[in-house]
Amino acid sequence: MVVLLLCVLAGPVLAELGLRFLLFHPSELAAGWGADLRDARRYAVPSLEDEYWRLLWKLEPDLRKHPKTDELTGWVKGEIEPGSYRNDAARELRGRRPILLFGASYANCLTPARSCFQGILERSDLAEEFGLVNYGVGGYGVDQTYLLMRESLDLYENSDPVVVIGVVADSDFERASLRFRDWPKPRLQFVDGALSDGERVTRDAETFLDEEGTGIGSYAWRLLLHSPSLPLAGLRSGLTGIEEKRREQNELLRGIVLAIRDELEARGLHYYFLLFVSPRGLPPAGVPKTERMLVRLFEESEVPYVHTRSLVLAAAETTGRGIAPLFVQSGPKLNHPTAAGNEVLFEALRDGLEGRYSKESPRARPHDDSPPR
Repeated sequence: MVVLLLCVLAGPVLAELGLRFLLFHPSELAAGWGADLRDARRYAVPSLEDEYWRLLWKLEPDLRKHPKTDELTGWVKGEIEPGSYRNDAARELRGRRPILLFGASYANCLTPARSCFQGILERSDLAEEFGLVNYGVGGYGVDQTYLLMRESLDLYENSDPVVVIGVVADSDFERASLRFRDWPKPRLQFVDGALSDGERVTRDAETFLDEEGTGIGSYAWRLLLHSPSLPLAGLRSGLTGIEEKRREQNELLRGIVLAIRDELEARGLHYYFLLFVSPRGLPPAGVPKTERMLVRLFEESEVPYVHTRSLVLAAAETTGRGIAPLFVQSGPKLNHPTAAGNEVLFEALRDGLEGRYSKESPRARPHDDSPPR
């Protein structure tokens, strides 16, 4: 009986130790036998759980990034000075009215600057009046976008800027509920009903993971929970609390959108959201739930926005090759706009400048020749 009990107790322990060996041991034997297991998606949900990103850092060291760190936002790109948030591109305004474009990689572009929004604008008829200062930072969630926007607006208080919040519906919003995504980041909280910045980011990724680990107590248990072919798959939601996490995430996203609106309304600025779509949410795929939720939120809250979906679909129809010329089809830049894709998205940015918001927007109005002030 004692032997049987020991076997029952030892089984899970041995399974856990064996799995950890296959996951983390640097030997060729472990890497070969554990190749299929070294996939962070088998242990956590990327859009909802820090554990995925922490584990990814451990499993794929080639993906490690060492960004220009910032205590408030987590990191900024090279053109932006941490703390003051001055942007080198502002030097090129030369007295023109600034367009401040905030967002993540779709706003920042993964193309050369000439093929990004600022370069396209400089070659357009808008360049005489406007100059675009690109505050897009790769990897940002809408929470970081909000913080960077809020802290940098005072730099342009005498310039009557137009503020554009570029967001990808099926990814940028989900990042807001994370504390780690390729690097430690802020996690905004509701305190007494008000949005709070949360803790400052004072640790690099290595220190963060040394002190807090991946957040996974048992890899074997996580593997069991996230395996669609095993009996626990049907109970995953209740056992992992995913639905509760999603509900909290949606509440946070709503709070951030309204905080952006309130900040910009209080300053009396011309602003709008530029709602990007990625190939993940284009036909034959259905419209992502987050995208539908955002459109409803914008409408209910009287937030001006320009939806890029119709422009992208129309452009895809004219290419003869669908969306292939508009978005990168493989490699590390997968699903990001190409130079041709940026040209299409720029027309949506122009629509917002000229007050042609999406037809569902409460502020939509016919085109005239004078942009809103």
